[in-house]
Amino acid sequence: MQEKAIEESLESVSDVTQTRKPLSRSGLVWSRLKKMPRFWIGIVVVVAIILWAFVGPLVYPWSITDRDPLNMGMGPTMIHWFGTNSIGQDIYAQTLAGLQKSLVIGLVAGPTATIIAALVGSTAGYIGGWVDRVIQWIILLLLVIPAFFLFILLSPLIKGLSWVVLMFYIALFS
Repeated sequence: MQEKAIEESLESVSDVTQTRKPLSRSGLVWSRLKKMPRFWIGIVVVVAIILWAFVGPLVYPWSITDRDPLNMGMGPTMIHWFGTNSIGQDIYAQTLAGLQKSLVIGLVAGPTATIIAALVGSTAGYIGGWVDRVIQWIILLLLVIPAFFLFILLSPLIKGLSWVVLMFYIALFS
């Protein structure tokens, strides 16, 4: 009698496990993440920063090129939230423009650095031999020398160029 009950319970368990599809790795990660309050707080903060950077200049009355000759070099006021610089430009508008560029640089430089690393690594692994050793030596040299010092050394070369070039330098030396 007990053996029959055990067999019936095992059959019902096997029916349940066969009908339920196993979670993929991304499905498992998502099911764990959506239960964590820290994840949702982080998402809200990141979305708020992105909205602040790209919607903020649309609702703020001053742009980065506007000048206010009556309030040059003033501190924060109700008119200029962060104040103005010595030529009357609004510092809050400049902050939002800098935030936009920083977000774009971060969102482009990260994936670009990953693509460059994958190409260099796969090339070194595919060719092998002395080419692999040279690429490995260069990579180890770049790991020893901090990227900040490379930016200082290369800054005269990128002085007159756009911030887009800086984005690719960051991706190359990351």
